[in-house]
Amino acid sequence: MNDALKFYPLWSNFIYFFAFLYSLIIAIATQQKIKQTNGNGNGNGTESKYKIFYFSIMSLFILLTFIASMVYHCYTPSFTENKNANETKEFKISLIADKIMAGSSIFIAAIIFIVRIIKIKTTKTNKTNNWFPLFKDPNFYWLILFIILSIICWVIAGDHVDEATNDEECDDQCFNVNLDAYDIFHSNWHIFAGLAAIFYLSMLNNTYYYYKKE
Repeated sequence: MNDALKFYPLWSNFIYFFAFLYSLIIAIATQQKIKQTNGNGNGNGTESKYKIFYFSIMSLFILLTFIASMVYHCYTPSFTENKNANETKEFKISLIADKIMAGSSIFIAAIIFIVRIIKIKTTKTNKTNNWFPLFKDPNFYWLILFIILSIICWVIAGDHVDEATNDEECDDQCFNVNLDAYDIFHSNWHIFAGLAAIFYLSMLNNTYYYYKKE
């Protein structure tokens, strides 16, 4: 059971890889559509090219996040079963890389979505209301749900790893119990965050089906 939990944070990372594939497929499908419509994509060649760029960028950052997280978890106290692993150079470097990639992916995703909403809002379309109906898209609510769940799991996982590694009174049994809990909650955080990414990509993709110039 402990060995299974030990690898749980690693294989749960593959949800990011699935999100990467999903984003990449959308970019490739859009490129193929441009070729089939003589460079016009879904009615607006420029918008389709921007769509390819946005989803390609998201694919890259999600993939780098996946790789950074995989490397980081190979040096955690949980995986190495070493209470002092968080003091090693490898752990500290991989942790920084993991945080940078995760933070950068979230930042890029937010910027891209804001740009899309502004673009729709400021462009005359064939819709009576040219504001993307965000609150009518089910993906929006799934996105919010999984963001909340991922934050909850991330906080709980952090509490357990702090107790396991920083509490001087934590014996071997305490260490093992807390790291098992960390493996469970942190892995669930991967899954929920990855699902949030997938629903975000779906929501972003929907803005292109809604958007169409007169």
